[in-house]
Amino acid sequence: MSPADVLTIDSPGGRPEALLRASRELGRGQVVWLPTDTTEAIAVDAFSAVGRSRLASLKGWNQPVALQILFSRPEALHALAAEVTPLMTRLTEALWPGPLSIMTPVNPSLAGGLAEFAPVLSLRMPDHEVLRELLADTGPLAVSGARGVDVASEAISLRLQGAGSPGARRSTVIELEEDHPEGPLIRILRRGAVTKKTLQGTVGGEARVEIAD
Repeated sequence: MSPADVLTIDSPGGRPEALLRASRELGRGQVVWLPTDTTEAIAVDAFSAVGRSRLASLKGWNQPVALQILFSRPEALHALAAEVTPLMTRLTEALWPGPLSIMTPVNPSLAGGLAEFAPVLSLRMPDHEVLRELLADTGPLAVSGARGVDVASEAISLRLQGAGSPGARRSTVIELEEDHPEGPLIRILRRGAVTKKTLQGTVGGEARVEIAD
């Protein structure tokens, strides 16, 4: 497939073919450029060692990495995370789908070498209906922002575009420290669309929220 292949997902008539081709490419371990609810991203099958290797090569990563994973349903959290706590559940029920990424140790029993590749995952359910439709077919995808990646690279198998151009907003990245000496803590590692005020309002007195230095 030529790296110039671009399919639109704006048209209801063309969307099924575009998503089918993307699903096939991802299933073959290929890299697909796609829109999200935040920024454009490059994506691979999270459980494909070949796909992850291609993603790492495009981004210039050294392993192991903290890998961002997108999925279509909140139940995937239980399969991917080493532990799902009540605080994590409260946050995801209130703020997913949306631009909130939760850093968590990976479930060590995951197949495909994912746990060895990425001991820590950044987990998110995107607020993008068409992307979630694709994710429902492919399963979890490992993604990274497309900024700095050459869209004409031969490593990009297919590009999806449309369904609303993503803006410059970023997801808020947090980690949870529930055994903190002063009580459960939500630490904001990267500021983004979900604010400290929103997080604190969501959990009330159940946890403190602070921004990492």
